[in-house]
Amino acid sequence: MSAAANTLSVTIGDAVFEVIFAGFGVDLLVLSPGAEPLAWRPWTLGEHLRALGLCLRPGADGPGVDGDRYAALVLDAMGAPTERWAELAPLALWWAATPDARVLGEGLPTRPWTFAERSQALTAASEAQPDGGLDLKLDVYLHAMLRASTEHEGWEALPAAAGHRLLTEVILLNHPDLEEERAAEPPALTRALLSVCRALGLTPSQVRALPAAEVDRVLDLLALDAAATPSAAPRRARRPKLADYPDAVVILAED
Repeated sequence: MSAAANTLSVTIGDAVFEVIFAGFGVDLLVLSPGAEPLAWRPWTLGEHLRALGLCLRPGADGPGVDGDRYAALVLDAMGAPTERWAELAPLALWWAATPDARVLGEGLPTRPWTFAERSQALTAASEAQPDGGLDLKLDVYLHAMLRASTEHEGWEALPAAAGHRLLTEVILLNHPDLEEERAAEPPALTRALLSVCRALGLTPSQVRALPAAEVDRVLDLLALDAAATPSAAPRRARRPKLADYPDAVVILAED
C-alpha cells in the first residue's frame, strides 16, 4: 500500500464503507470492524470484458448488465467471504466499474481498425440462433476491437478504471457518430469535401488531413474546370416513330 493511501468513507446508496485507498491502480484495503481488512487487487480490463460476456442480458432498450452477477464475479475474484457478498456488492461495483478515474497506464497509442479486422471480429462474435437470426457476443467483439486498435500488449492488465476510458476512446474511434459529424459540419463544407474526395480518390479522413491551402487549390481547379466545360446542348425533340407505339393498329389502304 502506497504512503499516499488515505482512509476514506465510501458512500454508495445507503451503505457506507471504510477503506484505505491509494488509487484504482493499487490494492484496496476494505476495513471491517472486529475483523482483518480485506485486500482487493485492481480489477482488470480483461476481467471486465469476460464478466460482460457472462452478465449481459437483453432488454427493451438494448442489452444491459446484470449488476448482481457482475458484483459476484468481482467478489469471487477478490476472494471475499461468500457470506458477505450481499453486503459488499455495492463496493465491488464501485471498485470495478468507476469511470473517469485517473490511474497509471493511460494514454496508450491507438489506431482505427481496418475494414477487414472489423469483418473478422463480426464473424467471430456472431452466433447463429434457432430462428435464423444472429446474436452478437459483445464481449468477443469488444475484445477484438481493443486487440486491433490498442498498440500495446498490456491493455488487458490495465486497471478497469483506466480500461473503461480506453474502451470508450476506441469505440468512438471505430464507431463515430456520423449523424453528429454531419450536423456539426456546414453543408457547403460537406459538398466541398465530397468534391475533393471524388477528384483525388481520397477518403474524407485523408482530405481532412491535407493542408488547407492545398484543398483550396483543388477546389479552385475544380471550379475552373466546371466553368470551362461547355454545358451539354439540349437535345432536339425527335418526331415519334411507329416503334414508339407497339400496341398501335396499322391500317393499309390500297387503290
